[in-house]
Amino acid sequence: MADTNDLKIIDIKRLDHLPLVAACMRHLEIAKTIDEIVPPHPLNHVPCQTRAD
Repeated sequence: MADTNDLKIIDIKRLDHLPLVAACMRHLEIAKTIDEIVPPHPLNHVPCQTRAD
C-alpha cells in the first residue's frame, strides 16, 4: 500500500456542465463503469461516531 505522503495532487476538469457531454455520460454509464474498475481509496471513509447522551 502506498504511503499517504506519496499521494499526488491531480487537477480534475468537470465536463458535465456541457449538456451533450452530461447526457452522453449518463447514457453510457461512465461513472458506474469507473466505479466498477477503480477500487475506492482506503482513506476515503468518513467515520461515523454516535454520542451517548
